[in-house]
Amino acid sequence: MNATINVALELAVMEKVTPGKLRGKYYELFGEESRSGNRQWL
Repeated sequence: MNATINVALELAVMEKVTPGKLRGKYYELFGEESRSGNRQWL
């Protein structure tokens, strides 16, 4: 299985996502809720 990640594409998508969805992505990746709701820190 080829699990190549296009980092530039991922970052471009994240720039347009709401803070709520970024918090969901954080939870998905780290298994815990983010203590920050600040878009730049997420």
